[in-house]
Amino acid sequence: KMRVGKNNNDKMSCTMIGAWLTELYLHERDSSPAAKQALTQFLSQNVHTMDAKTIMKILTSHDVNATDCAAYAAVSGDITTAVNAALRVAPDTQDGVVEALRILNEAPFELAESLYYKYASTLLARAPVLAGKSFLSRYTHGLSPARLLPSFMFYERLRRDRKRANQVAAAAKGKNPFALNATEGVEESKTLESVDVTTGSRDTFGGGGVEVQIMAQAGSFVDDPSVSIKYFEGVIKLGCRSSAIYSFLVSLYVESADEEPLYKFLSAHVPSASVASEVSRKAGLGAFAGEEISSGLDMSYALRTVLASGRHFRSAIKLYMGFGMRQQAVELALKVDPSLARELAQDSVELEERKRLWLMIARSAASEIVHGGGGGVVSKV
Repeated sequence: KMRVGKNNNDKMSCTMIGAWLTELYLHERDSSPAAKQALTQFLSQNVHTMDAKTIMKILTSHDVNATDCAAYAAVSGDITTAVNAALRVAPDTQDGVVEALRILNEAPFELAESLYYKYASTLLARAPVLAGKSFLSRYTHGLSPARLLPSFMFYERLRRDRKRANQVAAAAKGKNPFALNATEGVEESKTLESVDVTTGSRDTFGGGGVEVQIMAQAGSFVDDPSVSIKYFEGVIKLGCRSSAIYSFLVSLYVESADEEPLYKFLSAHVPSASVASEVSRKAGLGAFAGEEISSGLDMSYALRTVLASGRHFRSAIKLYMGFGMRQQAVELALKVDPSLARELAQDSVELEERKRLWLMIARSAASEIVHGGGGGVVSKV
């Protein structure tokens, strides 16, 4: 009868008969090892002649392994249900995410795009490196970094919260060795974070997808300090010019104790001093906020962020020079690196500006002599 239905393109009859046969295979699978293989073969041969959603409902009602559900859903073209089912596999490990990413990577982009955005937080939390590589590989297909940005921001916030919670727990243990319950609140917050990442315990997906339960497990969060930076560096190299992406990447660089990545990034995107001087002479500090010199970098935001951090002054000086504000750059350099201040003054091409800057350096050196003693002013200049 299935063959007759196939020949007549009668999908309704094929679905009714196929549903009945699927139920029989499922009832026999526990008693007969061959039944499971027969079911897999039957579903593969008839995947396009039966209604996939009907068969998926039957499979999930019998607690079929999530991996098997995901495989059938993916072959049938129901990508939403396939990803949903894959994420049920070992929620406290990367296994389900690996399968979900494989399905998304192999699916046509127009079908997978919305699912990338929907599951980005879960994918990042459980397998950040694999998720970041997958997102980057889809950039040229049209996957929007701006739409993924909230998920990366959420991931970084969870990283900070968990780090802070661990520090509080360590401090509590150090101060009172008898306070064994001091970390109960911290552990509870970690569990809640894990639940938030997986967006709850049950979800009904749009587009007619079959509802499949996803259990939220503590410990499913993987902390990777570099995944966000690598992804956003990657999309910028591929041509992304979104100001929001540049600004978030700058904020990540600023949080790092190592200034070199930030300084290298700014060196590539901040205009040279000669170009900056010409622009600033015409329009002042606000000139770059809109133009950005063919870059998505918001230099005003970058400068505020760096100065607020109270460190990475070399980068702040770079930004001042990018604005053509050599005097401010020299003033800051005098506080952190007098030799750099002298280099900046020497590089000035305007005679009056150079005189003014050297006078500033001399006054600073004289002030040091008055307050701290030591060598002469000339030697310091």
